[in-house]
Amino acid sequence: MPADVAAIQPQLVALPAPIFVLATRPAGTALAGAMIGRNPAAFELPQLNLFVSDTLEGMGRTLLDPVQNHGLLRALAYLYGSEQTIISIGMARRWVFRRLSWSTIQVFDELRGRVAPRRLVDKSAIYTQNTKCLERIRRAFPDAYYVHVVEHPLAGGEVNVSVERDGGLVAGDRDAEGENPAGNQLRWLNGQRLISEAMNHVAPERLTVLKIESLLTNPRAELSNLCARLELQHDEAAIAEMLHPEHSPFASFGPVGANLGDDPAFLRDPTFPPKSEPVSARQNGKPMLAEVAQFAARYGYE
Repeated sequence: MPADVAAIQPQLVALPAPIFVLATRPAGTALAGAMIGRNPAAFELPQLNLFVSDTLEGMGRTLLDPVQNHGLLRALAYLYGSEQTIISIGMARRWVFRRLSWSTIQVFDELRGRVAPRRLVDKSAIYTQNTKCLERIRRAFPDAYYVHVVEHPLAGGEVNVSVERDGGLVAGDRDAEGENPAGNQLRWLNGQRLISEAMNHVAPERLTVLKIESLLTNPRAELSNLCARLELQHDEAAIAEMLHPEHSPFASFGPVGANLGDDPAFLRDPTFPPKSEPVSARQNGKPMLAEVAQFAARYGYE
């Protein structure tokens, strides 16, 4: 076979292990995922939401809010069109339509192949709302690594919520901070329990807990430790780039038709540290419910 022909033959090589970022609050997955994705050995995509179903067609039926497809469209537009414009988003929609019969695992592997040898980082917040999503991921990718992002249960910010409507998932109503602090604490508790129980089936060396407060206090040390556990580069240059999540091609609002794909607050301010008040300063002395306090203690929260 001529050398030039051999050079374009498909290479049957193992894809690098993916990294999934899990948290109860969208801001946690957004910031941590973008920072990990700036590592030279990794590449972060917007919220793909693929594993809410087994197939692309099923994903379309499950996600009833069109906004929940923005992340996948932006990823496809960038990886296949090298840009995020109205035109490339239209191309991405046609890409999806022609592959509705594909399994979501097949789509994910297609994206993994596009970014290889860098490791794909999936930070879809919706996965932590349903054990079936996490089970689907664990079965499909036994080599995957996980980052469980936690923050104080009294910290400001909304907890991931979704509701079923007409057989599908849409974004649910969230209580504004202060209006129902007990309800927000319980949602934090339920979300942490769901993640923790799912991660009981993951080998300890493939799971890292990242506390937002520690990341804000000592970012270089926390990122170096995180990268070591994820088997990513953790030299000074790599850590320096990870401190600039705003350099991600997805760390801003997208074009018309796919303007979101991530936590809106992060898209407005993707810098590190965030310009808002530190997490610890937003607790305002509110009391923790007893059962919440008991569970939070395992992460060192009081």
